[in-house]
Amino acid sequence: MRTAVYQRQASERVHVFDASAMPWEETARPGLRLKSIRIDDARGEFLGLIGFDRGVRSGVHQHQGVATSFILEGGLTDYMGHVS
Repeated sequence: MRTAVYQRQASERVHVFDASAMPWEETARPGLRLKSIRIDDARGEFLGLIGFDRGVRSGVHQHQGVATSFILEGGLTDYMGHVS
């Protein structure tokens, strides 16, 4: 069960989170873990950190809207190519 530290508010504003203090949540896929900031399954939205062990794949999936990746270390390969 994914748990988020923030729920969407009617009066949106800037929020700051100390992700280093948040625990990693293990997923059903070995080697893939999450730090969930905001989850809205009804809207198909997720904001958080995703950690991959070397060589782990996320599995085939599709983004219906904008997807942004910020690579802290290592790299990511998708259908558009590789970034590091």
